[in-house]
Amino acid sequence: MNVVKLRLGMQNEPRVLPVNLEAEQALIGAILVNNQAFERVASFLRPEHFSESLHGKIYSVAASLISQNKKATPINLRTFIADQDLGGVTAGQYLARLAAEATTVINAEDYARTVYDLAMRREFILQADEWIQKACDSPVEASPRIQIAAAMHSLESLQERASFDEQPLIISSGDFTSDFVPPDYLLQGILQRRFLYSLTAPTGTGKTNFLLLLTATTALGRVFAGRELEQGKVLYLAGENPDDVKMRWIALASEMGFDHRTIPVHFVPGRFRLAEMKARIQREVKRHGGFILIIIDTSAAYFGGDDDNSNVEILDHARDMREFTQFEGGPTVVAACHPVKNASSDNLVPRGGGAFVNEMDGNLVLLKAGDVVNLHHQAKFRGPDFEPIAFENKPVTTDELRDSKGRHITTVVARLLSDVEQQRHGASERSDENQVLLIFAEHQEISVAGIANLLGWITKAGAPHKSKVARALERLKKDKLVTVERGRNILTPKGKAEAERVRRNYELAGATYGH
Repeated sequence: MNVVKLRLGMQNEPRVLPVNLEAEQALIGAILVNNQAFERVASFLRPEHFSESLHGKIYSVAASLISQNKKATPINLRTFIADQDLGGVTAGQYLARLAAEATTVINAEDYARTVYDLAMRREFILQADEWIQKACDSPVEASPRIQIAAAMHSLESLQERASFDEQPLIISSGDFTSDFVPPDYLLQGILQRRFLYSLTAPTGTGKTNFLLLLTATTALGRVFAGRELEQGKVLYLAGENPDDVKMRWIALASEMGFDHRTIPVHFVPGRFRLAEMKARIQREVKRHGGFILIIIDTSAAYFGGDDDNSNVEILDHARDMREFTQFEGGPTVVAACHPVKNASSDNLVPRGGGAFVNEMDGNLVLLKAGDVVNLHHQAKFRGPDFEPIAFENKPVTTDELRDSKGRHITTVVARLLSDVEQQRHGASERSDENQVLLIFAEHQEISVAGIANLLGWITKAGAPHKSKVARALERLKKDKLVTVERGRNILTPKGKAEAERVRRNYELAGATYGH
C-alpha cells in the first residue's frame, strides 16, 4: 500500500489564534474600578482564559484580594505584579491606565463572556491541530476508530466546559423568588435608585423648575409633596441655557432659604456629546464620592447622533444615559426631554419614540392645567401608580438677581401646592371659565383683549391680560364648550347651554361678572 504524505499549511504557517485584548483590558479595568464586577464573572471566568498572561495574573491577584474582603485597586495590585516594561509603560502605570479608561460594571459580564468564548475557541483550534497531527503521524495500520473515539471524548469534555455555566430554563418558584431585591427608593413610591427616568413636557411647562426643586429638596433632605426623600449629593448637567438655570437656582435658594454656595449640589454647565464625556464624568463622580441623584437637562443637549428619529442612534444615547445609574453612589437619573412633534397632552412621548421609552424605567410627564402643573406618568412606569404631584411656576425676584444697571430681574421657580391650594386654584379657574363663557354668550364678535377689558383683567403694566383669557379659552375648548370656525372663537350648542346654566346660577346667587 502506497502512502502519500500531504504538505499541511499548518506545518509551515503559524496559526493565528482569536483574541480580543480590548475586551480583556475593559474587563480588568471594570474590576479595578468596581470590585462588584468580579462577582458577576467569577463563577465561570478563570485566569487561564485570558490570552495575555499579564491579564491572567492581574485577574488572579484581584480574585485573591477580593476573596479576603480586601480592595483590588491599581495601588494594591501593584505590590503583587512584578514591575516590567510594557511597551514604554511600567506594570503600575498599565494598571492605572486600565482603571482610568474602564467602562461601567454593567458591561463586565459581556466582556467576560467574550474572553471566555475566545478561550474555548483557542482550545478547540489547538485540539483540532493536535488531532490532525496525530492522524497524520499514526502508522498506517493504526485503527482510526480509536483516534476518532479519543477525539470525540476530548471534544465532549471541551463542549461540557464551554457550556458548564448555562442555567436551566425552567426553575422552581423558590428559585424564581430567591433573588428578589426590594425597591430602593430615592423619592418614596415614585423614584427608585439606579433607575433611569425621562421627564417629558413641552417647552415652558416647567421641566427645569421642577428638576431644580427636586435637586434642592434632595440635597436638603426635606419632605417632598408629603413623601420621604433620601438626602444626598446631587449632580446637575445644565446643558440647555445654563445661564438661565443659574438665575433660577439663585432665586430658588432665596425662596427655600438655603445657601446656593454651600449646598451639596454640583453642576456640569454646557452641552456636549454624552458618549464622548461619560467616562470623564464617571471619574469625576468617583472623586466626589458619588451622587444619589443625577439630572440631565436636557437629553437633546447631549445627544451625539445626527438624527433623533433614528432608532439606532437614539437607543445608543438612551443606553449612554443608563450607564450613569451605575456610577458611584447608585444614583437615580432623570433626563428632561422634549416631546415628539405634535404630541397631545394624553400622549407625551419623548423624542425618539418607542425605542427611547423602552430603555427608560419610567416616562414622567408634566401636564399643565391653567396655572397648575401636575407631575404624573405616561407610556411606561416601573412601579406602583401614584397621585399626581401639583406645583406652580412662581415668578420671583431676589436682591442677588439684578441686571447691569442694578434693576431687579424676575425669574420663575417651582413651588409645590397643598391640597387646599389645588382646590382653590381649581375653583378660581372654573370662575374664570364661567366669566369668559358668559361674555361670549353676549358678545359673539368680541376679541380676546376685549374680554380681558370687560372682565377687568389687567396686567401690572396696565395692558389687557390676554394670556389669562387665552388659558380659560383653551380649557373651554377642551371641554367642547368653545370651538374655532374660520378663525373665530364661537360657542358650541353645548357651550350655549352651559352659559345659560351659569347665568341662571349667577342670578340666583345675586352675583355679577365683568364691568
